[in-house]
Amino acid sequence: MKKIVSKFSFGYLIVVTLLSSLIVFISYSTIRSHYISDLTNNLEIYSKLIESELIKFDLIQDNKQINDLLNEFSSTSKVRITIIDKSGVVLFDSDENPSGMENHKNRPEILELSNSEIGHSIRYSKTVQEDMLYVARVIKMGDSQYYLRTSFFVYKMNKLLHEVRTEIIEISVFVYLISILGLFVFIKKISNPIKQLSEASKKVAEGDFDVKVKINSKDELGDLSINFNNMTKRLKKLFYKVNSQKEQLDTLISEIQEGLVVLDSKGRIKLYNESFSDLLRKDNLIGKKLTRLIDNNHLKNLLEEIVSNDKSITREIEVGNRQFLCSTSWIKMKNEVIILLHDISELNKLELIKKDFVINVSHELRTPLTAIKGFSETLIDEIDDPEQKRYIEIISRHTNRLIRIVNDLLHLSELEQTKTNLILDKIKVNDILENVYSLFIQKSNEKGIDLIISIENKERILEIDNFRIEQLLINLIDNAFKYTDKGNIKITSKEKDNKQVFIIEDSGLGIPKDDVDRIFERFYTVDKSRSRRVGGTGLGLSIVKHIVLLHKGKIEIESEINKGTRFIITIPFTQSVIQ
Repeated sequence: MKKIVSKFSFGYLIVVTLLSSLIVFISYSTIRSHYISDLTNNLEIYSKLIESELIKFDLIQDNKQINDLLNEFSSTSKVRITIIDKSGVVLFDSDENPSGMENHKNRPEILELSNSEIGHSIRYSKTVQEDMLYVARVIKMGDSQYYLRTSFFVYKMNKLLHEVRTEIIEISVFVYLISILGLFVFIKKISNPIKQLSEASKKVAEGDFDVKVKINSKDELGDLSINFNNMTKRLKKLFYKVNSQKEQLDTLISEIQEGLVVLDSKGRIKLYNESFSDLLRKDNLIGKKLTRLIDNNHLKNLLEEIVSNDKSITREIEVGNRQFLCSTSWIKMKNEVIILLHDISELNKLELIKKDFVINVSHELRTPLTAIKGFSETLIDEIDDPEQKRYIEIISRHTNRLIRIVNDLLHLSELEQTKTNLILDKIKVNDILENVYSLFIQKSNEKGIDLIISIENKERILEIDNFRIEQLLINLIDNAFKYTDKGNIKITSKEKDNKQVFIIEDSGLGIPKDDVDRIFERFYTVDKSRSRRVGGTGLGLSIVKHIVLLHKGKIEIESEINKGTRFIITIPFTQSVIQ
């Protein structure tokens, strides 16, 4: 504050000093110019007055009278009077002897008369050794013309101007002192409020929002103090709100059981919770690169993918001997990545135990179910009583259904257990669909349902697991026959975006919208009574989904009640054609 006031005061003093000096200079110059102009006019008037008297005389005949007249004029007016002939010879001078004076033909005021009626000049006179103001005119006396020159000593004019200049300077100094006094009053008036505001601002910057500024004035500084107090009041509320939200957020983050970490655009840790610190068994992680703390290629690829694709990704990764579900979110506005690590090690163990249980139970059930099936079939052939035979047939039918369920469970467990069990072959699309078509043509004829096959490129070669893909198509087509009573079932093969597309379309019952998202779950059936009646296990679509995923493809469903269902399977293929 002192520096600002000092700079302002210094600048103000410079400006006032310059203005005062400028006023003195301009005032003096203006007065001097005006005074010289007035004096020149007076000399011109005086010259005309002298001329009016001299015109009565003849210079040669009335020489004495003219001398007396001019001396009287000069003595009365304190003006020097000179008469010069056309050749420049001085004939009369009121202050000096004409015979001792130089020729005046080349004097500035005389030379100026060649172009003007009146000649003027201010110059140094060698005769009287002083600066003088000269005014010259051409006059006529008798039959001859002469130069009449009147002049005035400049030092007399300067004496008067010096007095005027002294008065101007005195007035300027008085105004200057008044200005300085006004400056100090003004500085005192504004410095105290500004000092208050400055000190209050420092306290606010230090976090003290209870500070108040009291400035009792109705000018802009008073308004500024009111606005400042309102601002601190508002800041206090906002600061309290931000602190409350920060505390809530810190509490929330610290209470999250999953490991939470926020990374900047360079992969360095900006924020983490205690669970993440416990996971790595390390502290002071701010500023460290996550990929150096967790040496995992899947994590590195995941971070690169989320930044390049600008989307959220969820994937399983392994840290040490534990498995985590890694959920990532990309905040584009701040170029930050949020990672949430959920420990699924126990869930994976439970899932593995469940799968092992299903496999073991399925294997254990196979033997007694096979025995029951064999004995029931034997009993059917041996018993003649229709009532007893009907009961045995029921036992046999449900035994067969249990065997199908057990086989599907084993098959599904095998698909889920590993991702390296594909046996890839290069086979033509036409061969795949012809084999599948041949399996269902008889059923098509029996139910009176048209089975239509359409192949866009029969020579297309696919690098796939032929057995799995056939199983996929068989399950979907078999499903279509189960839920279609009339119309047609269409099998389509086409190519799109460098991928192979299979479409299984029927004109059957359709699937309600609420059930579409759940039909790939184990044992989930839309119409349970119909499924039992036609021998469905509820595992066929789960098997289909796993086969598609093993081939890095995707499956989509389009369905409408009482109009049919379309299954669209998209699988990548290699670009090779049989020649």
